[in-house]
Amino acid sequence: MSAKPELQPPSQPRTFASDPNASRLKFLAVIGFIILAAGAVVVVLLPSIIAKRLNNRHLASQASPIESQLNEEPAADANKNQAQSKIDAQEMLQQVLRLQARLENEGIKIWGEEPFVTSYGEVLTSLSDANAYLDKQLFDKAADRYRETIEKLEQLAASRPERTNRAIQAAHEALEQLDSEGAKRHYKIVLAADALNSEALAGLQRAENLPQVLEQIAQAQIHEANGELELARQKYIDTISLDKDFQAAHAHLRRVEASIKERDFRQAMSDAISALNKKEFGQTKLALDTAQNLRPDAASVRDLRLQLENTEQLVQLQRLRNQALQHEQTEQWEKALKAYNRALKIDASTGFALRGKLRAEKLIEVNRQVQNYLANPDDLQSPKHMDRAREIYEMAVAKNDSGPKFRDNTEKLGELLELYNKLVSVLLQSDDMTDVRVYRVGHLGHFLEHRLELRPGRYKALGTRSGYRDVSISFTVPVTVDEMTLTVYCKEKI
Repeated sequence: MSAKPELQPPSQPRTFASDPNASRLKFLAVIGFIILAAGAVVVVLLPSIIAKRLNNRHLASQASPIESQLNEEPAADANKNQAQSKIDAQEMLQQVLRLQARLENEGIKIWGEEPFVTSYGEVLTSLSDANAYLDKQLFDKAADRYRETIEKLEQLAASRPERTNRAIQAAHEALEQLDSEGAKRHYKIVLAADALNSEALAGLQRAENLPQVLEQIAQAQIHEANGELELARQKYIDTISLDKDFQAAHAHLRRVEASIKERDFRQAMSDAISALNKKEFGQTKLALDTAQNLRPDAASVRDLRLQLENTEQLVQLQRLRNQALQHEQTEQWEKALKAYNRALKIDASTGFALRGKLRAEKLIEVNRQVQNYLANPDDLQSPKHMDRAREIYEMAVAKNDSGPKFRDNTEKLGELLELYNKLVSVLLQSDDMTDVRVYRVGHLGHFLEHRLELRPGRYKALGTRSGYRDVSISFTVPVTVDEMTLTVYCKEKI
Protein backbone atom coordinates (compact mmCIF):
# COMPACT_ATOMS: atom_id res chain seq x y z
CA MET A 1 0.00 0.00 0.00
CA SER A 2 1.37 3.27 -0.97
CA ALA A 3 1.47 5.91 1.72
CA LYS A 4 -0.82 8.94 1.37
CA PRO A 5 0.91 12.24 0.82
CA GLU A 6 1.58 14.32 3.85
CA LEU A 7 -0.35 17.59 4.33
CA GLN A 8 1.67 20.73 4.30
CA PRO A 9 0.46 23.13 7.07
CA PRO A 10 -1.10 26.27 5.60
CA SER A 11 0.29 29.60 6.51
CA GLN A 12 -1.56 31.27 9.36
CA PRO A 13 -4.57 33.12 7.93
CA ARG A 14 -4.50 36.84 8.18
CA THR A 15 -7.00 38.20 10.67
CA PHE A 16 -9.26 41.08 9.73
CA ALA A 17 -9.08 44.05 11.95
CA SER A 18 -12.48 45.45 12.81
CA ASP A 19 -13.15 49.12 12.39
CA PRO A 20 -15.72 50.11 15.07
CA ASN A 21 -14.89 53.76 14.64
CA ALA A 22 -16.23 53.93 11.08
CA SER A 23 -18.59 56.86 10.92
CA ARG A 24 -20.55 56.06 7.83
CA LEU A 25 -22.78 53.13 7.02
CA LYS A 26 -21.67 53.38 3.42
CA PHE A 27 -18.11 52.61 4.47
CA LEU A 28 -19.39 49.63 6.46
CA ALA A 29 -21.19 48.36 3.39
CA VAL A 30 -17.97 48.54 1.33
CA ILE A 31 -16.05 46.62 4.02
CA GLY A 32 -18.82 44.02 4.10
CA PHE A 33 -18.58 43.59 0.35
CA ILE A 34 -14.78 43.14 0.58
CA ILE A 35 -15.20 40.62 3.38
CA LEU A 36 -17.77 38.69 1.34
CA ALA A 37 -15.43 38.59 -1.67
CA ALA A 38 -12.45 37.56 0.46
CA GLY A 39 -14.52 34.87 2.15
CA ALA A 40 -15.65 33.51 -1.19
CA VAL A 41 -12.04 33.39 -2.40
CA VAL A 42 -10.95 31.63 0.76
CA VAL A 43 -13.78 29.11 0.59
CA VAL A 44 -13.22 28.36 -3.10
CA LEU A 45 -9.43 28.54 -3.45
CA LEU A 46 -7.92 27.62 -0.08
CA PRO A 47 -9.11 24.01 -0.01
CA SER A 48 -7.75 23.43 -3.52
CA ILE A 49 -4.41 25.04 -2.58
CA ILE A 50 -4.11 22.82 0.46
CA ALA A 51 -5.05 19.77 -1.57
CA LYS A 52 -2.44 20.64 -4.20
CA ARG A 53 0.25 20.95 -1.55
CA LEU A 54 -0.80 17.61 -0.11
CA ASN A 55 -0.65 15.98 -3.53
CA ASN A 56 2.86 17.36 -4.10
CA ARG A 57 4.01 15.83 -0.86
CA HIS A 58 2.34 12.61 -1.82
CA LEU A 59 4.26 12.50 -5.09
CA ALA A 60 7.48 13.17 -3.27
CA SER A 61 6.80 10.33 -0.88
CA GLN A 62 6.28 8.00 -3.78
CA ALA A 63 9.95 8.49 -4.66
CA SER A 64 10.80 6.35 -1.56
CA PRO A 65 11.46 2.69 -2.22
CA ILE A 66 8.40 0.49 -2.09
CA GLU A 67 10.32 -2.27 -0.48
CA SER A 68 11.05 -0.20 2.60
CA GLN A 69 7.40 0.67 3.04
CA LEU A 70 6.38 -2.97 2.82
CA ASN A 71 8.93 -3.89 5.40
CA GLU A 72 7.67 -1.21 7.76
CA GLU A 73 4.01 -2.05 8.33
CA PRO A 74 3.74 -0.25 11.66
CA ALA A 75 5.03 2.88 9.98
CA ALA A 76 2.43 2.46 7.25
CA ASP A 77 -0.36 2.32 9.80
CA ALA A 78 0.98 5.38 11.48
CA ASN A 79 1.12 7.17 8.17
CA LYS A 80 -2.42 6.06 7.48
CA ASN A 81 -3.67 7.53 10.76
CA GLN A 82 -1.64 10.65 10.12
CA ALA A 83 -3.21 11.01 6.69
CA GLN A 84 -6.70 10.59 8.14
CA SER A 85 -5.94 13.23 10.73
CA LYS A 86 -4.86 15.53 7.94
CA ILE A 87 -8.10 14.91 6.10
CA ASP A 88 -10.11 15.53 9.29
CA ALA A 89 -8.22 18.76 9.95
CA GLN A 90 -8.70 19.83 6.33
CA GLU A 91 -12.46 19.19 6.50
CA MET A 92 -12.71 21.06 9.79
CA LEU A 93 -10.76 23.95 8.28
CA GLN A 94 -13.13 24.08 5.34
CA GLN A 95 -16.13 24.23 7.73
CA VAL A 96 -14.45 27.01 9.66
CA LEU A 97 -13.73 28.99 6.52
CA ARG A 98 -17.29 28.62 5.18
CA LEU A 99 -18.87 29.60 8.50
CA GLN A 100 -16.40 32.42 9.01
CA ALA A 101 -17.04 33.82 5.51
CA ARG A 102 -20.80 33.71 6.02
CA LEU A 103 -20.68 35.42 9.40
CA GLU A 104 -18.19 38.03 8.24
CA ASN A 105 -20.60 38.78 5.40
CA GLU A 106 -23.24 39.27 8.12
CA GLY A 107 -21.07 41.79 9.97
CA ILE A 108 -19.63 39.63 12.72
CA LYS A 109 -16.47 41.76 12.83
CA ILE A 110 -18.61 44.61 14.13
CA TRP A 111 -21.37 43.09 16.23
CA GLY A 112 -19.14 40.26 17.51
CA GLU A 113 -16.29 42.47 18.69
CA GLU A 114 -17.41 42.91 22.30
CA PRO A 115 -16.89 39.89 24.62
CA PHE A 116 -20.20 38.25 25.46
CA VAL A 117 -20.06 34.43 25.93
CA THR A 118 -17.19 34.79 23.45
CA SER A 119 -16.00 37.32 20.92
CA TYR A 120 -14.78 37.43 17.37
CA GLY A 121 -11.30 38.17 18.71
CA GLU A 122 -11.41 34.88 20.62
CA VAL A 123 -12.55 33.14 17.43
CA LEU A 124 -9.57 34.53 15.55
CA THR A 125 -7.23 33.49 18.36
CA SER A 126 -8.64 29.97 18.31
CA LEU A 127 -8.32 29.84 14.51
CA SER A 128 -4.73 31.09 14.72
CA ASP A 129 -3.90 28.35 17.22
CA ALA A 130 -5.49 25.74 14.97
CA ASN A 131 -3.49 26.93 11.99
CA ALA A 132 -0.33 26.84 14.05
CA TYR A 133 -1.00 23.20 14.99
CA LEU A 134 -1.67 22.45 11.36
CA ASP A 135 1.60 24.05 10.33
CA LYS A 136 3.36 21.87 12.91
CA GLN A 137 1.53 18.82 11.55
CA LEU A 138 -0.23 18.33 14.89
CA PHE A 139 -3.39 17.42 13.05
CA ASP A 140 -5.40 16.06 15.95
CA LYS A 141 -4.82 19.22 17.96
CA ALA A 142 -5.52 21.31 14.87
CA ALA A 143 -8.83 19.50 14.34
CA ASP A 144 -9.78 19.97 17.99
CA ARG A 145 -8.96 23.64 17.82
CA TYR A 146 -10.85 24.02 14.52
CA ARG A 147 -13.81 22.31 16.19
CA GLU A 148 -13.51 24.76 19.08
CA THR A 149 -13.41 27.60 16.57
CA ILE A 150 -16.64 26.37 14.96
CA GLU A 151 -18.29 26.19 18.38
CA LYS A 152 -17.25 29.74 19.14
CA LEU A 153 -18.54 30.94 15.77
CA GLU A 154 -21.84 29.19 16.42
CA GLN A 155 -21.96 30.73 19.91
CA LEU A 156 -21.35 34.11 18.35
CA ALA A 157 -24.13 33.56 15.82
CA ALA A 158 -26.51 32.47 18.59
CA SER A 159 -25.65 35.51 20.68
CA ARG A 160 -26.47 37.98 17.93
CA PRO A 161 -30.08 38.72 19.10
CA GLU A 162 -28.92 39.34 22.66
CA ARG A 163 -25.99 41.45 21.41
CA THR A 164 -28.45 43.45 19.31
CA ASN A 165 -30.66 44.10 22.34
CA ARG A 166 -27.68 45.10 24.45
CA ALA A 167 -26.43 47.44 21.74
CA ILE A 168 -29.88 49.01 21.39
CA GLN A 169 -30.05 49.56 25.14
CA ALA A 170 -26.53 51.00 25.24
CA ALA A 171 -27.36 53.31 22.32
CA HIS A 172 -30.51 54.54 24.05
CA GLU A 173 -28.58 55.20 27.25
CA ALA A 174 -25.94 57.10 25.29
CA LEU A 175 -28.67 59.25 23.72
CA GLU A 176 -30.13 59.97 27.13
CA GLN A 177 -26.67 61.07 28.25
CA LEU A 178 -26.38 63.22 25.09
CA ASP A 179 -23.42 61.15 23.90
CA SER A 180 -23.85 61.37 20.13
CA GLU A 181 -20.71 59.40 19.18
CA GLY A 182 -21.39 56.61 21.66
CA ALA A 183 -24.98 56.31 20.47
CA LYS A 184 -23.91 56.20 16.83
CA ARG A 185 -21.34 53.50 17.60
CA HIS A 186 -23.88 51.25 19.28
CA TYR A 187 -26.58 51.83 16.64
CA LYS A 188 -24.07 50.90 13.93
CA ILE A 189 -23.38 47.65 15.79
CA VAL A 190 -27.12 46.93 15.71
CA LEU A 191 -27.32 47.73 12.00
CA ALA A 192 -24.31 45.53 11.30
CA ALA A 193 -26.28 42.66 12.83
CA ASP A 194 -29.66 43.74 11.39
CA ALA A 195 -29.43 46.23 8.55
CA LEU A 196 -33.23 46.78 8.46
CA ASN A 197 -33.70 47.34 12.19
CA SER A 198 -36.13 50.30 12.19
CA GLU A 199 -35.40 51.21 15.81
CA ALA A 200 -31.66 51.43 15.11
CA LEU A 201 -32.19 53.35 11.86
CA ALA A 202 -34.33 55.91 13.67
CA GLY A 203 -31.92 56.01 16.60
CA LEU A 204 -28.93 56.55 14.35
CA GLN A 205 -30.71 59.47 12.71
CA ARG A 206 -31.42 60.90 16.15
CA ALA A 207 -27.78 60.46 17.17
CA GLU A 208 -26.58 62.20 14.01
CA ASN A 209 -29.02 65.07 14.62
CA LEU A 210 -28.13 65.36 18.31
CA PRO A 211 -25.42 68.07 17.96
CA GLN A 212 -27.81 70.25 15.94
CA VAL A 213 -30.61 69.54 18.40
CA LEU A 214 -28.47 70.67 21.32
CA GLU A 215 -27.42 73.80 19.42
CA GLN A 216 -31.08 74.65 18.69
CA ILE A 217 -32.00 74.23 22.35
CA ALA A 218 -29.11 76.43 23.45
CA GLN A 219 -30.27 79.18 21.06
CA ALA A 220 -33.87 78.79 22.25
CA GLN A 221 -32.82 79.18 25.88
CA ILE A 222 -30.93 82.37 25.03
CA HIS A 223 -34.08 83.78 23.40
CA GLU A 224 -36.11 82.70 26.40
CA ALA A 225 -33.71 84.40 28.82
CA ASN A 226 -33.99 87.61 26.76
CA GLY A 227 -37.77 87.53 26.93
CA GLU A 228 -38.08 86.69 23.22
CA LEU A 229 -40.64 84.00 23.88
CA GLU A 230 -41.96 83.63 20.32
CA LEU A 231 -38.44 83.13 18.97
CA ALA A 232 -37.73 80.62 21.72
CA ARG A 233 -40.94 78.74 20.95
CA GLN A 234 -40.06 78.54 17.26
CA LYS A 235 -36.58 77.22 18.07
CA TYR A 236 -38.07 74.51 20.28
CA ILE A 237 -40.52 73.61 17.51
CA ASP A 238 -37.61 73.41 15.05
CA THR A 239 -35.80 71.16 17.51
CA ILE A 240 -38.76 68.80 17.74
CA SER A 241 -38.94 68.67 13.96
CA LEU A 242 -35.36 67.39 14.03
CA ASP A 243 -36.03 64.89 16.81
CA LYS A 244 -39.64 64.36 17.79
CA ASP A 245 -38.62 61.97 20.57
CA PHE A 246 -36.30 64.43 22.34
CA GLN A 247 -38.35 64.87 25.50
CA ALA A 248 -36.35 67.82 26.85
CA ALA A 249 -37.40 69.86 23.80
CA HIS A 250 -41.05 69.02 24.47
CA ALA A 251 -40.69 70.04 28.11
CA HIS A 252 -39.03 73.34 27.14
CA LEU A 253 -41.75 73.99 24.55
CA ARG A 254 -44.50 73.38 27.10
CA ARG A 255 -42.84 75.75 29.55
CA VAL A 256 -42.34 78.58 27.06
CA GLU A 257 -45.87 78.16 25.71
CA ALA A 258 -47.18 78.38 29.28
CA SER A 259 -45.15 81.59 29.72
CA ILE A 260 -46.56 83.01 26.49
CA LYS A 261 -50.09 82.10 27.57
CA GLU A 262 -49.62 83.73 30.98
CA ARG A 263 -48.17 86.86 29.39
CA ASP A 264 -51.02 87.08 26.88
CA PHE A 265 -53.57 86.48 29.64
CA ARG A 266 -52.22 89.33 31.75
CA GLN A 267 -52.20 91.62 28.71
CA ALA A 268 -55.79 90.70 27.83
CA MET A 269 -56.97 91.39 31.37
CA SER A 270 -55.16 94.74 31.36
CA ASP A 271 -56.80 95.65 28.05
CA ALA A 272 -60.20 94.64 29.39
CA ILE A 273 -59.87 96.79 32.52
CA SER A 274 -58.67 99.78 30.50
CA ALA A 275 -61.56 99.47 28.04
CA LEU A 276 -64.08 99.06 30.86
CA ASN A 277 -62.84 102.25 32.53
CA LYS A 278 -63.42 104.06 29.22
CA LYS A 279 -66.87 102.40 28.94
CA GLU A 280 -65.80 100.80 25.67
CA PHE A 281 -67.88 97.71 26.27
CA GLY A 282 -67.26 96.06 22.90
CA GLN A 283 -63.49 96.19 23.37
CA THR A 284 -63.91 95.00 26.94
CA LYS A 285 -65.82 91.92 25.78
CA LEU A 286 -63.25 91.11 23.11
CA ALA A 287 -60.40 91.34 25.62
CA LEU A 288 -62.30 89.21 28.14
CA ASP A 289 -63.03 86.59 25.48
CA THR A 290 -59.32 86.43 24.69
CA ALA A 291 -58.47 86.03 28.38
CA GLN A 292 -61.11 83.35 28.84
CA ASN A 293 -59.83 81.38 25.86
CA LEU A 294 -56.37 81.40 27.45
CA ARG A 295 -57.61 80.49 30.94
CA PRO A 296 -61.22 79.24 30.84
CA ASP A 297 -61.48 78.71 34.60
CA ALA A 298 -59.91 81.98 35.75
CA ALA A 299 -61.96 83.56 38.55
CA SER A 300 -60.61 87.01 37.66
CA VAL A 301 -62.23 86.75 34.22
CA ARG A 302 -65.60 85.87 35.75
CA ASP A 303 -65.37 88.73 38.23
CA LEU A 304 -64.46 91.29 35.60
CA ARG A 305 -67.19 90.02 33.27
CA LEU A 306 -69.74 90.47 36.07
CA GLN A 307 -68.41 93.97 36.67
CA LEU A 308 -68.76 94.63 32.95
CA GLU A 309 -72.37 93.47 32.99
CA ASN A 310 -73.20 95.68 35.98
CA THR A 311 -71.49 98.71 34.49
CA GLU A 312 -73.09 98.14 31.12
CA GLN A 313 -76.48 97.78 32.80
CA LEU A 314 -76.06 101.03 34.71
CA VAL A 315 -75.05 102.84 31.53
CA GLN A 316 -78.03 101.41 29.66
CA LEU A 317 -80.40 102.40 32.45
CA GLN A 318 -78.99 105.92 32.52
CA ARG A 319 -79.35 106.20 28.77
CA LEU A 320 -82.97 105.02 28.92
CA ARG A 321 -83.71 107.45 31.74
CA ASN A 322 -82.32 110.34 29.69
CA GLN A 323 -84.34 109.22 26.68
CA ALA A 324 -87.52 109.00 28.74
CA LEU A 325 -87.00 112.49 30.20
CA GLN A 326 -86.41 113.91 26.73
CA HIS A 327 -89.63 112.31 25.50
CA GLU A 328 -91.49 113.72 28.50
CA GLN A 329 -90.14 117.19 27.80
CA THR A 330 -91.50 116.98 24.26
CA GLU A 331 -94.73 115.42 25.64
CA GLN A 332 -94.16 112.18 23.74
CA TRP A 333 -95.58 110.15 26.56
CA GLU A 334 -95.91 106.89 24.63
CA LYS A 335 -92.21 106.96 23.75
CA ALA A 336 -91.33 107.80 27.32
CA LEU A 337 -93.39 104.85 28.52
CA LYS A 338 -91.51 102.52 26.13
CA ALA A 339 -88.19 103.73 27.50
CA TYR A 340 -89.34 103.12 31.07
CA ASN A 341 -90.55 99.62 30.15
CA ARG A 342 -87.19 98.77 28.55
CA ALA A 343 -85.47 99.93 31.72
CA LEU A 344 -87.69 97.70 33.82
CA LYS A 345 -86.82 94.72 31.62
CA ILE A 346 -83.18 95.30 32.50
CA ASP A 347 -83.94 95.74 36.20
CA ALA A 348 -87.52 95.38 37.44
CA SER A 349 -86.66 97.22 40.66
CA THR A 350 -85.33 100.38 39.01
CA GLY A 351 -86.95 103.24 40.95
CA PHE A 352 -86.92 105.96 38.29
CA ALA A 353 -88.46 103.54 35.76
CA LEU A 354 -91.22 102.49 38.17
CA ARG A 355 -92.12 106.10 38.97
CA GLY A 356 -91.76 107.25 35.38
CA LYS A 357 -93.91 104.45 34.05
CA LEU A 358 -96.72 105.29 36.49
CA ARG A 359 -96.53 108.99 35.66
CA ALA A 360 -96.45 108.38 31.90
CA GLU A 361 -99.39 105.97 32.00
CA LYS A 362 -101.56 108.48 33.91
CA LEU A 363 -100.65 111.37 31.64
CA ILE A 364 -101.32 109.25 28.55
CA GLU A 365 -104.74 108.25 29.85
CA VAL A 366 -105.73 111.77 30.97
CA ASN A 367 -104.48 113.28 27.74
CA ARG A 368 -106.40 110.67 25.75
CA GLN A 369 -109.67 111.49 27.48
CA VAL A 370 -109.06 115.24 27.20
CA GLN A 371 -108.47 114.81 23.49
CA ASN A 372 -111.60 112.68 23.20
CA TYR A 373 -113.83 115.35 24.75
CA LEU A 374 -112.24 118.05 22.66
CA ALA A 375 -112.96 115.96 19.55
CA ASN A 376 -116.51 115.06 20.66
CA PRO A 377 -117.87 118.05 22.58
CA ASP A 378 -121.51 116.96 22.08
CA ASP A 379 -120.87 114.18 24.57
CA LEU A 380 -120.92 116.92 27.20
CA GLN A 381 -124.70 117.20 26.77
CA SER A 382 -124.91 114.05 28.85
CA PRO A 383 -124.77 114.76 32.56
CA LYS A 384 -122.73 111.61 33.00
CA HIS A 385 -120.16 112.77 30.47
CA MET A 386 -120.23 116.26 31.92
CA ASP A 387 -119.38 114.92 35.34
CA ARG A 388 -116.64 112.68 33.94
CA ALA A 389 -115.22 115.54 31.90
CA ARG A 390 -115.05 117.68 35.02
CA GLU A 391 -113.09 114.88 36.78
CA ILE A 392 -110.69 114.62 33.85
CA TYR A 393 -110.28 118.36 33.80
CA GLU A 394 -109.44 118.47 37.51
CA MET A 395 -106.92 115.62 37.06
CA ALA A 396 -105.34 117.40 34.13
CA VAL A 397 -105.06 120.65 36.06
CA ALA A 398 -103.28 118.77 38.85
CA LYS A 399 -100.57 117.61 36.40
CA ASN A 400 -98.46 120.74 36.71
CA ASP A 401 -95.40 118.94 35.12
CA SER A 402 -97.30 117.84 32.06
CA GLY A 403 -95.98 120.33 29.52
CA PRO A 404 -97.38 123.29 27.56
CA LYS A 405 -99.34 121.25 25.01
CA PHE A 406 -101.06 119.28 27.70
CA ARG A 407 -101.90 122.43 29.67
CA ASP A 408 -103.26 124.09 26.54
CA ASN A 409 -105.60 121.15 25.89
CA THR A 410 -106.62 121.22 29.53
CA GLU A 411 -107.56 124.89 29.21
CA LYS A 412 -109.55 124.12 26.07
CA LEU A 413 -111.44 121.42 27.92
CA GLY A 414 -112.17 123.87 30.74
CA GLU A 415 -113.53 126.41 28.26
CA LEU A 416 -115.61 123.72 26.61
CA LEU A 417 -117.05 122.74 29.98
CA GLU A 418 -118.04 126.34 30.62
CA LEU A 419 -119.68 126.67 27.21
CA TYR A 420 -121.60 123.41 27.51
CA ASN A 421 -122.55 124.23 31.03
CA LYS A 422 -124.41 127.51 30.14
CA LEU A 423 -128.14 127.44 29.25
CA VAL A 424 -129.46 128.67 25.91
CA SER A 425 -133.09 129.82 25.68
CA VAL A 426 -134.86 127.78 22.99
CA LEU A 427 -138.35 128.92 21.91
CA LEU A 428 -140.42 126.08 20.45
CA GLN A 429 -143.38 127.06 18.27
CA SER A 430 -146.23 124.70 17.18
CA ASP A 431 -149.90 124.72 16.00
CA ASP A 432 -151.38 123.56 19.29
CA MET A 433 -152.57 120.43 17.54
CA THR A 434 -149.27 118.60 17.21
CA ASP A 435 -148.01 116.54 20.11
CA VAL A 436 -144.34 117.47 20.65
CA ARG A 437 -141.58 115.49 22.34
CA VAL A 438 -137.87 116.48 22.68
CA TYR A 439 -135.49 113.61 23.26
CA ARG A 440 -133.32 113.90 26.39
CA VAL A 441 -135.74 116.65 27.56
CA GLY A 442 -139.20 115.12 27.74
CA HIS A 443 -142.79 115.16 26.51
CA LEU A 444 -144.03 118.71 25.96
CA GLY A 445 -147.59 118.08 24.59
CA HIS A 446 -149.69 120.62 22.55
CA PHE A 447 -148.78 124.27 22.55
CA LEU A 448 -148.32 127.30 20.41
CA GLU A 449 -145.12 128.32 22.13
CA HIS A 450 -142.95 126.66 24.71
CA ARG A 451 -139.59 127.94 25.99
CA LEU A 452 -136.80 125.60 27.07
CA GLU A 453 -133.44 126.26 28.72
CA LEU A 454 -131.01 123.88 27.01
CA ARG A 455 -127.28 123.38 27.18
CA PRO A 456 -125.41 123.55 23.87
CA GLY A 457 -125.44 120.31 21.90
CA ARG A 458 -127.47 118.21 19.51
CA TYR A 459 -131.10 117.45 20.13
CA LYS A 460 -134.08 115.83 18.36
CA ALA A 461 -137.75 116.91 18.38
CA LEU A 462 -140.65 114.65 17.31
CA GLY A 463 -144.15 115.83 16.34
CA THR A 464 -147.20 113.58 15.94
CA ARG A 465 -150.86 114.34 14.88
CA SER A 466 -153.68 112.07 14.03
CA GLY A 467 -154.23 111.96 10.26
CA TYR A 468 -150.94 113.60 9.54
CA ARG A 469 -147.47 112.33 8.79
CA ASP A 470 -145.05 112.45 11.79
CA VAL A 471 -142.34 115.01 11.69
CA SER A 472 -138.79 114.58 13.15
CA ILE A 473 -136.41 117.51 13.49
CA SER A 474 -132.78 117.27 14.59
CA PHE A 475 -131.35 120.52 15.80
CA THR A 476 -128.21 121.84 17.42
CA VAL A 477 -128.04 124.30 20.23
CA PRO A 478 -124.90 126.28 19.44
CA VAL A 479 -122.57 127.50 22.13
CA THR A 480 -122.29 130.89 20.44
CA VAL A 481 -125.90 132.08 21.01
CA ASP A 482 -127.96 132.93 24.00
CA GLU A 483 -131.37 132.04 22.47
CA MET A 484 -132.92 130.42 19.41
CA THR A 485 -136.33 129.52 17.91
CA LEU A 486 -137.54 126.16 16.52
CA THR A 487 -140.91 125.34 14.82
CA VAL A 488 -142.37 121.85 15.20
CA TYR A 489 -145.82 120.77 13.73
CA CYS A 490 -147.34 118.23 11.41
CA LYS A 491 -148.70 119.70 8.18
CA GLU A 492 -148.77 116.79 5.64
CA LYS A 493 -152.03 114.87 5.65
CA ILE A 494 -152.00 111.17 5.15
